[in-house]
Amino acid sequence: MEIYILVLGLISWFITGIDDILIFAWVWEKTRTKYQKYLAIIGFIAGVFCMIFITILFSEIVSYLKYTNIILGFFLIYIGISTFLSKSSKIEFKPRNICLLSFLGYLLNCSDDIIWNTSMIANKSFTEELFYFTGLLIGVLSTIFIVRRYSDKLRNYFKLRGLLMVIIGFAILLKLF
Repeated sequence: MEIYILVLGLISWFITGIDDILIFAWVWEKTRTKYQKYLAIIGFIAGVFCMIFITILFSEIVSYLKYTNIILGFFLIYIGISTFLSKSSKIEFKPRNICLLSFLGYLLNCSDDIIWNTSMIANKSFTEELFYFTGLLIGVLSTIFIVRRYSDKLRNYFKLRGLLMVIIGFAILLKLF
């Protein structure tokens, strides 16, 4: 059972993580030195740990609400449509600290991750949550590997983020997982 939950965590990372790969690839392209690349990785991982913390808190809150999937699903669909219809995909945020850029880049982009993961871990035991988040962390390491190898091929896919959020929102609404 725990292996199933670990695999579900890994799959969940990639279901919600396409946009995260794109954001991290954008940050990766801003780095110039090996040291900056390490800082980008540290910032990304720190952002993921903050997302996990927020998800755990949020799952405790929504476990007391009825119709959680409907609320979370419609919210994510709204965010996805807004993102898809936005006119600009240019990001002009240029802090001097690449670690902060990576951290905020992920954290400001992870609403779909929080909503999806909250729906996945609500009312689960601590052990199940631990295995689920272990699967997510394996996905994070895979993302870092993918971006290190293919960051130059991942540009200009911003609108894909909005479309993925709408699909994920419908998956939550329909309780596909």
